[in-house]
Amino acid sequence: MSTQTPSPSPSPILQLPGDNELFIYLPPMSDSTPPIVHRNDHGVITSVTCEDSFDATSVYVTEDFSVPLSSPELIDIVVSFDYDAYFVQNSNVDEQLALEEVKNKIFLSVALKSPLLLDEAGTTTDSTCDELMEGQILSMLGMNRRRSQMRGLGDLDTWDHYLGWKNEPDDVDASASVCGSALNITNTYCQPISSYLTAQVPTDTQVDPNFVELQILQHIKQSFENQEFQTDSIPTLAFVGSRQITQEKPEDFIDNGGLRNGLIEQATQVMSAFGVSATALLAIATAFASVICGFK
Repeated sequence: MSTQTPSPSPSPILQLPGDNELFIYLPPMSDSTPPIVHRNDHGVITSVTCEDSFDATSVYVTEDFSVPLSSPELIDIVVSFDYDAYFVQNSNVDEQLALEEVKNKIFLSVALKSPLLLDEAGTTTDSTCDELMEGQILSMLGMNRRRSQMRGLGDLDTWDHYLGWKNEPDDVDASASVCGSALNITNTYCQPISSYLTAQVPTDTQVDPNFVELQILQHIKQSFENQEFQTDSIPTLAFVGSRQITQEKPEDFIDNGGLRNGLIEQATQVMSAFGVSATALLAIATAFASVICGFK
């Protein structure tokens, strides 16, 4: 006679203090893995992601209540920006390889802001993708008090809502445009570049794409200003923001604050739905306009 092994009962992983104690129950997770690092033929990291690494199909909030996960579990948000690369004249540099080095530096800088990637060698967090997803779902539901503080978009320093990064699409030579930075550097020539990377966030947590774009671009802009992406082949780089915006709008419109105010209004409409305080909302919206347009 065959015997059935009883399934292990779910065990609580989170207990909030207070009179009404809340336990979060999770199903057994046998197949979930930590984020996976992918590399190209040269060993360069091209992505770190939880894509296709989930085992659980639901997050159990109590013994009797679970939240089913959407399929796909992650959505891709492509972030784009423009920058100018200043090459030394007559240096015989392989421009494509030099620009790929810059792109890899930018990608690693952003990926290392999140808890997925711990170092440039490709060490990932010990947490499984299921555990990372559960933390985000509970945060959305307001059951993880510490993490839920960022749901109102008030904390641009919080990066734990990203469950994947991809160093794609490929960057584009924007030589049909002019360099927007217009730096006067002796013995150099400028090449305008349109750059891209892809962030992955849980489908079910409703993280706003505008917030994702603002957070990532603000970090990239600051890193450009700190000269973190320069290489021997490209000693000078300048963040432009959106080349289309800065070139298509008349200068007097930009100078009079029309473009900045228009972007602030757009960002305000999106972010006010998240209950941000007036002071925080103004700061975030102003930062959005500043980053997108490349304003100082």
